Amino acid sequence: MEHQLAIVAIVAVVAVVGLVMLFSGKPEVTGMAASANACEVLEDSHDKFDCCGAGADKRGCNGIENAYTKAGCGELVCGFCGDGIAQPELGEQCDDGANNGIPCTPQYGSSCVYCSVSCTDVVLQGDFCGDGIVNGPEECDDGNTASGDGCSCGCLIEEEPPVLYGDSNLDEVLDFEDIRLMLAFIFGREEMPEVGSEAFTVSDLNGDLVIDLDDTALLVNYLNEVIGCFPVEFP
Repeated sequence: MEHQLAIVAIVAVVAVVGLVMLFSGKPEVTGMAASANACEVLEDSHDKFDCCGAGADKRGCNGIENAYTKAGCGELVCGFCGDGIAQPELGEQCDDGANNGIPCTPQYGSSCVYCSVSCTDVVLQGDFCGDGIVNGPEECDDGNTASGDGCSCGCLIEEEPPVLYGDSNLDEVLDFEDIRLMLAFIFGREEMPEVGSEAFTVSDLNGDLVIDLDDTALLVNYLNEVIGCFPVEFP
């Protein structure tokens, strides 16, 4: 009895496939093994009967879908790009329906994603520091994010570095060595720098165009407030 039922089932499936191929006008495909041609015939028939429509003959459509599956073609899927339902099995990355193809507006320093008319994700990059265009909160944008070139890493204008008065040896550090060098200038142990030179300017703390003990005293007092290591004995 079970053997007879199995034969009946096979005959029924073959009959459905035959009817499908008859309606489709495609050449008959024999056998139940999957083939590109057989799957294409069933797909075309599925579309011809509008099995995805509201008024579809579900019995006929179910027969086609079952034959498609049993033939090893996979699973028939209803839907299309623009129906508002993202279906990866149809190759869609997204589907916003009527909003497909409408670009988003990225904010400064960020990006956004919108769905194209072909149901693929499109990424738009917003303005950012380093793109070479002054925008958003930027004061400048020289196309990079390096500081020290007039435009900082945060795209803000870099001011001229302040003069480090007292840095007689120009090592960008105020310490005892600057005091020793200033005394050397004053007492002739080192050649006095020329007026207007950087070394002279930073050593002339009171701006009277003379490097003397008054300038040294100012630096001593400053360092005393900062590091509290005085009195200092000079050789």
